[in-house]
Amino acid sequence: MGVDKKSQNANDGKMQFEAALDWAGFGPYSYVLTTLAGFINIAYTCVSSATTIIIPASACELETTTSQQGYIASGPRFGIIVGAVIGGYLGDKFGRRRVLLFALISSAVLNGIASISVNWVMLLIVQSLASFW
Repeated sequence: MGVDKKSQNANDGKMQFEAALDWAGFGPYSYVLTTLAGFINIAYTCVSSATTIIIPASACELETTTSQQGYIASGPRFGIIVGAVIGGYLGDKFGRRRVLLFALISSAVLNGIASISVNWVMLLIVQSLASFW
């Protein structure tokens, strides 16, 4: 007599990854969730890579030097590195959905503020904070 793999794994509280995927299935919810996560990832990449467009414009509009442009270029990367650690901690503590919604809304607001920056320091700080979340 063989023991059903699903019931055996469910009884001891542990389940292999592949068995868990087979047990949970992959339906419409999974498709929607994967699609939304993909769109969020694309938007995040576009926002964090937008610095390459902003830097040449900052030379004219904000009269930045090459060293200031380097700081502006590194600001979002710094925000991503620090924000990944802190955002992960906050996601574990308060829930990933809540932190993700806060991050998306705050990034949208901060990117709007960054678009009206009056000097390079403001642009650097706001872009770093926008990439932080």
